[in-house]
Amino acid sequence: MGTQAQTTSERLVGVRRLIATVMVPVRESGDSVWLRRSHWIGAGLVTVLALVVAIFRIDRPSPWADEAVTTLVVRGEWSGIPPLLGGADAPLVPYYVLAKAWAALFAWLPTLTAVRLLSAVAGALTVWVLYELVARRVGVGPAGVISLILISFPGWSRYAQEARPYALLVLMATVLWLAWDSRPPAEPTRFGSSLRGHGWLGWLPYVAALGGSVVFHLFGLFQWPAQLLADITTPGVTRRLRVRRLTQSVTAMAVAAVAFGLPVVIGALRGTGAPRLIPLTVKQLVFDFAVVVQAQPTLGALIVVLVFILIALLTVVFRLPAARRYTDLVRLAVIWAAVPLVLSVLAAVLRPSLLRARYWMPAVVPLAVLAGVGTLVLAGLVWQALRGWADSPRGVPALRVVAAMLAILIGFGVQAYVAIPQQRFVRSEAGHAQRAKGALAAMNDLLARNPGMPVGTSPYTRSTILWAMDEQLEPVDVLQKRIPNTDSVWPVNRPTAEVSSLLAGHDQLVWMRAIIQSTPRPTLPPKPLQELGFRVVSAEKHGSWWVCIVERGK
Repeated sequence: MGTQAQTTSERLVGVRRLIATVMVPVRESGDSVWLRRSHWIGAGLVTVLALVVAIFRIDRPSPWADEAVTTLVVRGEWSGIPPLLGGADAPLVPYYVLAKAWAALFAWLPTLTAVRLLSAVAGALTVWVLYELVARRVGVGPAGVISLILISFPGWSRYAQEARPYALLVLMATVLWLAWDSRPPAEPTRFGSSLRGHGWLGWLPYVAALGGSVVFHLFGLFQWPAQLLADITTPGVTRRLRVRRLTQSVTAMAVAAVAFGLPVVIGALRGTGAPRLIPLTVKQLVFDFAVVVQAQPTLGALIVVLVFILIALLTVVFRLPAARRYTDLVRLAVIWAAVPLVLSVLAAVLRPSLLRARYWMPAVVPLAVLAGVGTLVLAGLVWQALRGWADSPRGVPALRVVAAMLAILIGFGVQAYVAIPQQRFVRSEAGHAQRAKGALAAMNDLLARNPGMPVGTSPYTRSTILWAMDEQLEPVDVLQKRIPNTDSVWPVNRPTAEVSSLLAGHDQLVWMRAIIQSTPRPTLPPKPLQELGFRVVSAEKHGSWWVCIVERGK
């Protein structure tokens, strides 16, 4: 009996030692071989898990219009990309170049899936970079929990499965914060000497990260003032050191602006934002914030996450012992989330076309940090609450460990559970707000029964969706066409004379009319067809499209 009790006690001591070890910040771990191994094993596990989650059913959602445009650009010739610098898509040219090169490596995949895979890899790398950042500051244990919280967010999944640059925007913003945290320390010496002391090369990763944060999307620029605020509010250092660190940051940003400024300036001058304006209201801001976390404006699921974020904030503000070790991480996360969000809203005030939840996506990472800290603090509160009882003669010390771990599992489980419906939705056909597979099937059925029947699509902003999903459709579309090597990625309406020429000898065609919001059943065809004497004889609704038969009047 005594031997068994001793064995249990030894195991308990081992568990406590393990917990203490995984809570040691990696940058303070010294030469611990075990901690280094657990660090890399943990990083590998969460990264692989993130990649699996990101690619799961990545090909199921129908693309939305912007994704479809990306697919068409990538599918086209290299010569078609440089002219885009003169148009509204100028900010996206670096992304198009990367996406086209990436898709060439996965030529056996459909173009849309290949480009979405780039976002999936970016999403997984974001999780890895976040793990590294958190592990440096508070240990591999909290890093694992916070990484899992991020993976559970449907907003992260949604943009990790999209053929647009937003997953890259999130990745580069996260890389920038890791580079900020890893750069050489400031020293209270005259300007420049601390940089030379650590070597100018030691600052190159940070300068490169600054440039990378804006190359793929201009909203990455809002991370720069956030980092300046983080410098100013650095705790536990003298005012002189804060000023020194701020000066070094400004210097690095100036170098990055010179090195990477040309594409940024071109993008800022040419870019226009989304074509459709959304009124800036409090309700819209709340909905967009919900989309960042939950991928849908589902306030119930968002409230659960906000509860854990509130726990993190309140326990840090009131300096509870369970939250003390996370204080500086919470400070960074609040700045990381709040400053870019506020600046994004101000940008939308100045230019309403910039009010889009997708531009806010870098905030999903610090929000996961705050929700993860809230989960960890709950476990810490349980651990402290059971201290006196567990150490008493009748106490069961092992129960304290089990209770703390159970608190983490429950906290994570609740957040993951409320996210399941949204995780399923983003992987459904309508996950990207479009449903086109049924419409294409209906169109192909009509064409199989009527060989040689022409096909037309409208409006031009939605034609790209069908073209991206069916590569053979674009060349035969009698209503829309793309003009190669121009500054626009969008199709244009064919003039009536050209439509007439393409319909010579045909009295019927299939007309695919996109449903935008609540487009009613079509009764009139597009104007060129009306001028040529065509009328709608049937219309069937399939997903996000009306599939119509249009016939020339006798």
